[in-house]
Amino acid sequence: MLEKALYMKILQIGVARRLITPSRGTYLAGYGQPIRRATDVRDNLYVSAIFLELEGESVLWLSLDVLAIHDSIALKLRLELAKRCNIDANSILIATTHSHSSPVLSLKEKDNDAFQQAFVSQVQKAVISAAQEACNHLQNAFLSIGEGKSQIGVNRRKPDPKSGKIIISPNEEGPNDDQLTVVAATSLKTKTLLATMVFFASHPTILPPTSRRISAEWPGVMRETIEKEVGGITLFFQGACGNIMSRHQWFHQDEKALQRIGETIGKDVLKIMPQTKRLYVDQIKSVLTKVPLEINARRTKKGAFVGYKQMLKQHLKTPSFMIKPLLDHMYPWKERAIQNSDGKSFVIMTQQAFQIGPWILLSHGSEPFAQTALFLKKFFAEHQDAFFTFVGYANGMVGYLPPAKEIECGGYEIEPAPYFYRYLGPFAKSAETDACKTSIQLLVHLKA
Repeated sequence: MLEKALYMKILQIGVARRLITPSRGTYLAGYGQPIRRATDVRDNLYVSAIFLELEGESVLWLSLDVLAIHDSIALKLRLELAKRCNIDANSILIATTHSHSSPVLSLKEKDNDAFQQAFVSQVQKAVISAAQEACNHLQNAFLSIGEGKSQIGVNRRKPDPKSGKIIISPNEEGPNDDQLTVVAATSLKTKTLLATMVFFASHPTILPPTSRRISAEWPGVMRETIEKEVGGITLFFQGACGNIMSRHQWFHQDEKALQRIGETIGKDVLKIMPQTKRLYVDQIKSVLTKVPLEINARRTKKGAFVGYKQMLKQHLKTPSFMIKPLLDHMYPWKERAIQNSDGKSFVIMTQQAFQIGPWILLSHGSEPFAQTALFLKKFFAEHQDAFFTFVGYANGMVGYLPPAKEIECGGYEIEPAPYFYRYLGPFAKSAETDACKTSIQLLVHLKA
C-alpha cells in the first residue's frame, strides 16, 4: 500500500451542476398520456457533471434528469463539448436518469412543439455550461469505491394467473440486479467530498401516469438525502432497469412513497460510504463503438412492411389518423431505423467503455433488462480482477432491448413499446446477444 502511495499519479477532478427544470406546459414523457403537460414542479431537474484528468488523459461524465436522449442530440453535444473542453468526444458520457416525470430530450424532424424546442435548447446550454465549469476548475483529488445492495427495486414482468400473458406487476421471482455501487470523489488537499456517484437499477416510475408534476423522482430524493448528510454533489447513473420497477403500486399515497423510497436508497448509499476503498488510478482509457441491432419487421402475407401506425392501431385500439399526432405529443422522436440491401431493418446502438485504474464502466444506449447487466457482470468477474459497473440510457436510446427468452414471453416491452420509436417491429431474438458480444469485445479491447 505504501509503495502504491509513493508512486501514485495525481488525479484531478472537477464537478458542476446546472438547473434544467422545464417550463410549465412542457410535455412529460414516459407514459402513454397525450395530455401530460406539466402543471407543477415537485422538485427541480438538474444536469450534473464530473471531469476526471490524469496526465493528459481525461473523461467527462454527465447525468441528466430526463427520460432519455436522442442519439443525434447526444452526438451533437459530445462534439461540442469535445471542442470546448479539449477532450476526445469518445471520452464523453451523457447519461440520463430515466425519470418518468421529466421530458424526453428529443425533437421531431420538423413542426416541433414550442415548449419542447425551448426545453431542448435550455438543456443544451446547461450541459455546456456545467461541463465547462467542471473542466476549468480541476483540483487534485482521489476516488474511492464501495459496493452493497438496495431492495427498492423488483422485477416487473409477471405472468398473469388467468391469461398467462406478461403484465406489469411485481415479480419477486424474476431476475433483479440489486447491486448498489458508490464512488466518492474527495479533495486531496482539504479531504472534503466533491461528488458522490451512485449506480443502481430501478425505474423512476413512482408518480403515476396521471401526475403532471415535474420531478427527478426517487433519484432526486436520494440525491437530497445524500447531499444533506455529506455535502458535495450527487450524480446518479441508471443501470439495467428495463424490467425493474420500484416497490410501489400507483395511486397508493404516491408522494409519500416517492419520499420514502428515495430516502431509503439514500440511506443505503450513506451506509456504504464509510466502507469505500480508495482507487489507485494509474491510467484513464475510453473506447466507443456502435453495434447494429436487427429488428424483426412485421410484414403482411404479401411481404410488405406493416408500419408502426398500423401496429399501434392494433395494440392501442386507436384510429389510424390519430396515431401520429398523439405519438408526436407523447414521444417526439426522429426515426432511426435503417434498411440494408437485403431488406432487413436495423437500428444502431452506441456502446462505451471506460477504465479508471482498476474500475471499468460500460454503457449501453438502450433500455436494458437486468439479465444483460447480470450476464456482463458475471463474465467480467470471471475474467478480470477489477470493479465493474454497468450503465444504461446513455449517449442515445434504441428502446427496450430484451433477451431472447423475454421476447418469447411477450408483454409491453416487446410489443407495442418498439412502435413508439417508429420501428417496423420488435428487436430480433439475436439483438441482445449481439449487444453483449460487442460489449465483451469492447472490454477486451479496452484491457489490451
